Amino acid sequence: MNRYRAQTAALQFFIDDRYADHTQSRKEAFRVLKEETGLPKWVLKNAIQTAYGVFQVGAG
Repeated sequence: MNRYRAQTAALQFFIDDRYADHTQSRKEAFRVLKEETGLPKWVLKNAIQTAYGVFQVGAG
């Protein structure tokens, strides 16, 4: 359940207009999502890395 919640939050961070005024970086995503979700560090870091990788491949 935590993994799904983290992955959903990470994907939203990179595509949702609500986060448009934040730097679109993994570090910023971790900082913001840790505060919003309270999920464990490594659950968030893995989800953010996966989401970030998807958008980097898609942009290339």
